[in-house]
Order: sequence, then structure tokens, then C-alpha cells
Amino acid sequence: MKKIIAIFLLSIIFNGIHAQQITVALHHNGNATMFYGNSAFSDANTAAANGDTIYLPGKAHYSGITVAKKIIIIGAGINPDSTSATGKSLIESDIYFAAGSDGSILEGIYTANNIHFNSDTRINNVTIRRCYFASLTFDGSFDTTHTCKRELIEQNVITGEIVCDNSDFLIIRNNFIAARIRDINQNALIENNILYFQVEGWNGASYTLYAVYNSLIRNNIFMLYPSHTSCSIIGSNNDVMNNIFPVSGAACSSSNYTDNYEGIGTDTIFVGQTALYSSFDFSQNYHLKNPSLYPGYAGAGVGIYGGTVPFKEGSVPFNPHIIMKAVSPNTDSGGNLNINIKVKAQNN
Repeated sequence: MKKIIAIFLLSIIFNGIHAQQITVALHHNGNATMFYGNSAFSDANTAAANGDTIYLPGKAHYSGITVAKKIIIIGAGINPDSTSATGKSLIESDIYFAAGSDGSILEGIYTANNIHFNSDTRINNVTIRRCYFASLTFDGSFDTTHTCKRELIEQNVITGEIVCDNSDFLIIRNNFIAARIRDINQNALIENNILYFQVEGWNGASYTLYAVYNSLIRNNIFMLYPSHTSCSIIGSNNDVMNNIFPVSGAACSSSNYTDNYEGIGTDTIFVGQTALYSSFDFSQNYHLKNPSLYPGYAGAGVGIYGGTVPFKEGSVPFNPHIIMKAVSPNTDSGGNLNINIKVKAQNN
């Protein structure tokens, strides 16, 4: 743990001293290698071996990469409150997971771009956690040879859709998701998300969960304008339980609906969300006003703060987190540089 703290602090200090110099730290077998310049992220990715960790400090912009090894990529975080000392790690183009990236972790990254799993490529056990990004796509077609298995999509803010053609045993939990989740063939677990998709109409584009089959859907909150009457889920053979639906009669497709909460006005759910129905905002409070009304499956609670992995306040990555940083712009008379940094350890 001390080595991890030292590596991350070193990269933060370098970014503080050289404001125009992008610095990336690569951790390999207990040793740190620093990469500099506009290609620092790409260079660190090229140099990384299986099992290595790449640290991306905040207040810098990075180009996206293709991950083709088992690596851990850690950014500074996504929440404005928890990144005030460090700034965000901003990715300015798409990120791709390719063959060989099984077991990789992406955490604490902020981007307006997309994440892809390469078409018809079996990539297993990747975790994407506490990131902010647009769409997530498992490209290709579902089959037993190429299908990605056991990906974990957890505690993210996702401003676009999740396209799941080439996935199996996919876990999507405790996320904010603005657009559709679609094209799931089987074995997905979709739980404790807040789902914002708002298009009204009776066509294939209008449903929050579209073409989702043979999956478990529980403890989610479906957000709709009060005037909307569309089904939220189109698919079959799903187990749909303990979800909050804004409309009554939510069971409008051939799945098993059990113990759902229907006809719930979305303006009554949260402690403090003024941007109702259709949008996420970091400044809002998404705790339930009356959690006892929505105990959820096995009493684990509905929404992002329920379930087995409740949403972490501040969306802070699992590594030690910088909560205060002050680097003097000049050395003193003895040539010393005054640096003051406060770090908070994380349990998860």
C-alpha cells in the first residue's frame, strides 16, 4: 500500500510542478516508471505487462487507447467535489478492449466518449467502475465461441446506451444510465440502477430495456415523465422484481413480474433531485426519501444506494485519494520546494 501511495503522489506532484507536462505513472512489480508528454498514456500502455497498473493524474487530457493486456487503469475520479484537489483524468477519444484484456479494470475515468469491446472477440471478467462515459458497446453477435462473459459494469454515470449483443453473464449494477440497455440474449443481472430513458412512442426505440431476454431485472428505478405510458421493458423470460415503475400496469411484456412498486411519481422518490425525470446531476441527492417503502429484493433496498455494492459517495476510486494539494510555485532560499498533500485511504 505504501508503494502505491508513493507512486500516485509522485505523479500528482509532477503534474503540479509541470502544469503543461502530462505525467503518467506505470506500476510494475513494485517499481514506478514515469511517462511524459501528450503520448504518455499510450506509451505507458505499450510498456505495460500483464498485471501492471497505470495511474492517470487529474488536470490532464489523454487520448484513448486499445487495451490488449490485463492491466488496471486508475484515474483521479469523476465527481467535482472529490476531484477538487486533483482535477479529473479526461479521456478525449474512445477506449477499446481487445483480445488479451481479460481481467482488466478501468476506474475513475471521465470521458464524453465511448467504450467498446472489439467485435466478435471473447473478452472476459473486465470491470468498469466509477467512471463517467457515453455509450458502452459489446460489438458483434451472440454466439458461444466469441461471446464476452462476466463483465462487471458498476457505479458509473453513463450518458448514452449500453449495447450488449456480444455478452453473457453481464452484470450492470448501481449505475446512472441515460439511454437504453438493449440486445441482451441471456444471463444478465440488471440491478439497483437509475434508468432515465425518456423517448415516448410505440416503436423499437422507445423502451428503456429493449430486446432483453432471459435475465434478472431487480431493484431498479425507472424514470419517466408522468405523461408517458410506454412499456419500460420489451423482451421475454425475464424475472422482473422489486423495481420502481412510474406507471401502473408495468407488466406489458411476456416476463415474470413480482413485487414491483408501480405508479410511483418520480418526484416523490429522492431526497433531493430538482432536475426531475430525465437527467443526472452530481449536485443532486439520490438517496430515497422513504427507503422503508421500497425494501427491494431480499431487503437489500432499491436504487443506487441499495443492493450488495451501494454507490460510493464521491465516486472515489479504490486507491488512496488526494483530498488536498498545495505545491508552491517557487523554491525557498535554500532551494527547497514546499509541498503539502493530504491523502485519505480507501476501503474499496
